[in-house]
Amino acid sequence: MLTLLVRFRWFALWGVAGVLSGASVTFVAFVSLPAAVLLSVWLWRHDGGRGRHGFLIGLGALIIGLGAVHLDYRSCTGRSATAHALVQQRGTSGYGCGGVDGPLWIIIGGLVIGAGAAGAFRSRWRTRSRWGGALRWPS
Repeated sequence: MLTLLVRFRWFALWGVAGVLSGASVTFVAFVSLPAAVLLSVWLWRHDGGRGRHGFLIGLGALIIGLGAVHLDYRSCTGRSATAHALVQQRGTSGYGCGGVDGPLWIIIGGLVIGAGAAGAFRSRWRTRSRWGGALRWPS
């Protein structure tokens, strides 16, 4: 049980590195990008990359969070921009368009998490022989 918790700790730290790397494309890049690089280098030196699939899971979680925040996405077409200008002239506000397509980013984040989970599963299980031996957990 203790070995599993130690492995999860490394996996979770790689997830934090993934979140920091994903956040580096936002306005907090001056803080998150150096932190992500330093954490990734430190993890690679101390963990040997065994929990590296957590990076993808952390990045995917950030992408899903971004998509969830933008679920009310409306594209800015010529008609909506005209309506927005009219609303602004009347002195009322509350209409907005633009942003990112939330459901699409939720799907992309799910695919990134799935790739990380598949990679973690594949790296944890291996075959005894080259031609279809039984699966076993590595020691």
